[in-house]
Amino acid sequence: MIRLILILLLLCLPIGATAQKIVVRSGEHGDFSRLAFSFLTPVEWKMGRVSGGYEIRLKGNGNVIDTSSIFRRIPRDRIKDISVSEDKSIITLTVDCACHADAFEFRPGLLVVDIKDGLPAQNSPFETAFSADETGAAITEEMVVTIADEAVKDADETGKESELITEDVSTIDQEAEPVSLPVPAYSSSFTSGLALRPEVGSENSERITMMQSEMLRQIGRAAAQGLLEANLPEPIHEPKPTDTHESMVDPSETQQEAPKEPTAQAHINIHIENSVDREIARLLPRETDPGDGESCLGSDMVNVVEWGGEDAVWEQISQQRRKLSGEFDKVNPVAAEALAKAYIYAGFGAEALQIIDSFDVDPETALILKDIARIVDGLPPQPNGALQGQAACDSEVALWAVLALAELSKGTDVNRPRVIATFSELPLHLRRFLGPKLAEMFLEIGDIETATAIRNAIARAPGDAGDEFRLMEAHFEQERGHYDTAEQTLEEIATDNNAVALKALIKLLEAKAERKSQVSDGILTTAESYLFEQRTTADGAKLLRSLTLIYAQSGNLDVALSNLRAANTNAFINEKVQLWEEVLTTATNSASDEAFLKFIYAAHKDVSKLDIPQATRQAIAKRLLDLGFSTRALDFLNAPVPPSDTDRLIMARAALLDGRADQVESLLENVAGDEAVNLRAQAFENLGDYENAAAAYAEISDYDSQKSAIWQAGDWQSLQQIGTEPEKSLARSMALGAKIVDADPAMSEQVLSIDASLIEESGNFRQSIEALIKDYPAPLSVDE
Repeated sequence: MIRLILILLLLCLPIGATAQKIVVRSGEHGDFSRLAFSFLTPVEWKMGRVSGGYEIRLKGNGNVIDTSSIFRRIPRDRIKDISVSEDKSIITLTVDCACHADAFEFRPGLLVVDIKDGLPAQNSPFETAFSADETGAAITEEMVVTIADEAVKDADETGKESELITEDVSTIDQEAEPVSLPVPAYSSSFTSGLALRPEVGSENSERITMMQSEMLRQIGRAAAQGLLEANLPEPIHEPKPTDTHESMVDPSETQQEAPKEPTAQAHINIHIENSVDREIARLLPRETDPGDGESCLGSDMVNVVEWGGEDAVWEQISQQRRKLSGEFDKVNPVAAEALAKAYIYAGFGAEALQIIDSFDVDPETALILKDIARIVDGLPPQPNGALQGQAACDSEVALWAVLALAELSKGTDVNRPRVIATFSELPLHLRRFLGPKLAEMFLEIGDIETATAIRNAIARAPGDAGDEFRLMEAHFEQERGHYDTAEQTLEEIATDNNAVALKALIKLLEAKAERKSQVSDGILTTAESYLFEQRTTADGAKLLRSLTLIYAQSGNLDVALSNLRAANTNAFINEKVQLWEEVLTTATNSASDEAFLKFIYAAHKDVSKLDIPQATRQAIAKRLLDLGFSTRALDFLNAPVPPSDTDRLIMARAALLDGRADQVESLLENVAGDEAVNLRAQAFENLGDYENAAAAYAEISDYDSQKSAIWQAGDWQSLQQIGTEPEKSLARSMALGAKIVDADPAMSEQVLSIDASLIEESGNFRQSIEALIKDYPAPLSVDE
């Protein structure tokens, strides 16, 4: 089951003029209990071991600490009690369990304390005892024995399943091929060579001791031969974040390790591979063309419905386990196969894999059962598995072949009626577990009809279908175009304490980012909490990507830039350049001038190291030119050699802005189009060549700019052709004035005639001036 983690924000409520009440928040998770202390100001703190639990010692705290509501949210399984000293400087946690404490400062003033199951990490600072002369060891023998005793109790009280596993141990020949057995939580993975003691006085102590001895002997032998690999979670060394966003995802971290294949977590966590497993795939003949009926697997090999009954799951498993060994403890291969099938029917894929690996199941059957077992345990089948190429078969194998695919493509040949029919016959618990994934696969390729049939096969059963089903329903709403309804459902699931909350949150943020819709502060806080906890996982990478886009869309480009830098070192994000491109495009198209410039200048060095598409660079450069930043525009453009026509146009704009009009013609050589003509016209104007400027403006029908160039050129003849009536009248007067200057003053009759014309023309000229003033009024002054 997916680990659920939710950091609760703290609310500081005023209670007086001299003191504030700090309400301690709590939350219960799968394998730890969480307390969160939100102080009004940063405090110095230290946590260590004391008798009966842990102490948190504070300096600089003057606030009342309210612990009254802690146990409303969490049971007392791990934290039995909590108390605060009168001077508010010591918080004591009474802990009585096989667990340990971990703490970190989420931000200055926000202290988070987790009480987690299991042993602490070596050299944990929180295991140091508070004493003047004595420091406690990171892991004491007493603590280990306590944890071991608790595990023994759990193993003894688990019921039939536990007893049957123990019976399996006693039937194994000590000289036989070493096999893997279920390993309890207190195995030697915690400490080497430690004698594990059962509870004194227990009736089963002798039997448990023998079981432990046998298990450790076989585990050691298998590990020495390289056949055993423990599937134990690696400890996470959590840094202490600061108040900056970078602390949530540290961009200075080194490149993370590549994603590892998920392993079964719910049941048996040991993986074994023997020589038979390594060679059987090479020896087994395979045919993958379902067009030939003989190549498809028969129903008897994959018909899971016949491997058990819904009303007697545990009884059938118990019966098969009793049949596992016969006379002289000889393993019955037929019973081993039947037991593996019973486990698969029950949904326990890890146990089925254990039986198949441990006993002599038919090799060809074993490959098929392994693939199905991995599917029912939520794991992807091995590459080139036994189910490959069977999706088009007319038998039950079509369903399992589809589920064995990493993803379903539109071109995959699938026998959809057979898939639907086989799925509908599955027991309800398998339908509810496998259905959401199966429906999702068909929804991803737009096959709404098949996905709906799968959905209906789950919905028709009475009772609550579970959160996975609700998650699938939200996807259906999205496909129908009911985006608001889908997002509301996803938000409800994401804020619940359930197994699919993280998955729902990821889908919600992806939908919000795609639609560019607003995200509430509560969802952002929840997402940031998960992001901190999941920062080294694939889910954390999905959160990081969506949050980066959402912050960019909301104008919070500082946080978006911090996330982009974190994404550069995230091994789970493959399309890093695409994420940068999306954020850069959003900032260019939507951000305010101030936010855009601040982001672009801060990100300049990052972008210079990335292969950003030239179209994105060109858009950034154009906006920078609009704002008057020609030098930075050319830096971001980073035009190739030779530059494209679009690059040349941008370079010509920058040249005009810098006063380099003489370079425009050479930059635009052989570049056609209206924009190129317009830039050439502007260059002519800047160089004083108004006649060519007017001709260029006329070429692109920019008559206003053409008239402006004509006026500046004094080309009255041309103005009479394209001007308004007042402009034409004025142009005629200007042209006539030039002719009058050329008249001969000695000829009195000519002079008188011209004078008469001048008087008449002066009236016309005055009217033209008045009309022009009316057409082109002077701008209002500041006072006006």
